[in-house]
Amino acid sequence: MRYVARVTAVVALAATAAGATTYVTAGAEGPPPPPAVEVGALGADEVVSPINEQLAPSGQGLRYARQVNGQRAACLVERGWPEGTAPIPEGADAVFEPTPSGLRAYAEAAGFGFATMWVSPEAQAHQVTAAVNAEWIGALDDSERARYGADSLECMQSAEANAAALVAGPSSQRVAELMAANDWVAAHPQVVTATEAWAQCMADAGYDATTPESFRDSFADFGVTIDDDEATAEIAAAVTATDCAVAHLWPTTKAVEELALAQLD
Repeated sequence: MRYVARVTAVVALAATAAGATTYVTAGAEGPPPPPAVEVGALGADEVVSPINEQLAPSGQGLRYARQVNGQRAACLVERGWPEGTAPIPEGADAVFEPTPSGLRAYAEAAGFGFATMWVSPEAQAHQVTAAVNAEWIGALDDSERARYGADSLECMQSAEANAAALVAGPSSQRVAELMAANDWVAAHPQVVTATEAWAQCMADAGYDATTPESFRDSFADFGVTIDDDEATAEIAAAVTATDCAVAHLWPTTKAVEELALAQLD
């Protein structure tokens, strides 16, 4: 999996003639061709992207969301509001491991995570919960609604502050280095070739795709009613994209990312 977001930095990752990695200011003379890497098989339980794992460790966001939701609910109860006020069902969260086996299991269950947000049982349960909450809040008088709004905001802010340590990431300098490394990896000749092989695999399966990112984003249709057939089609596409990546892309990107990280450190 690649990060779509990119940052504009004054540094660019470059391989020196000696094989080491250095950072040079933008506009400097371009680096020599990057060194080639040896690509091996990718184990079913190996992390696909070591760079992304440093940027956002797997499960971090889910742990944060669950702690915030739990502490917010407890805080509201302490302030006299009914237990279960405005809960967010844990079932609405999709858990996956950033490994070939984990990502395929996620694709089988949730596709790219777009259509299934609207038609899955968990999503439908969440919509029912939201409707019940809206009805309950709407029945409050003006003063109660104002008090609930203030309490809810204060409880959320307190819960977010308490959970901040769960999402403490690398320093801003390290993030810039990792994002620059991510761009360097994407432009590496072996990764470019592997991406073309992935695209051919997708074409053989009947899909018009150039990169995993653009193909995934083509299914992003937020706010639009999506039916079961569309969700089924998205799941099939996500499974195919995953299988093609395991066969043709991820072993190479992982090897090149490991090279980039080794040179950074």
